[in-house]
Amino acid sequence: MKKSFIIIGIALALSAAILVLGAASIGTSAKSDVSINDACYDSYEIRPEDTLWGIAAKYAPQFSMSTQDYVKELKSVNGLKGDRIIAGQRLIVFYRADRPAMTADR
Repeated sequence: MKKSFIIIGIALALSAAILVLGAASIGTSAKSDVSINDACYDSYEIRPEDTLWGIAAKYAPQFSMSTQDYVKELKSVNGLKGDRIIAGQRLIVFYRADRPAMTADR
């Protein structure tokens, strides 16, 4: 009798844990409805004060991305190996057409 109560208790606890974890994963998987695939692309001329991180900080919020993730995508799109950029160099940046952070050449 005591053993069956323990088994039922364990089963209920596992069921509750599965429900909680399932609900949490559903909530966290709903990211921005706009992906990088929906982005517009433009050429951006780098100025002396620019950094990849500074550029990313302006555009990343449009996609509900972290600055770090935008930098990673920016490097990938532009074939960059490191964080070094040079004034006068041109980068391809991506942005949302309905919410541009800034014009490409300011």
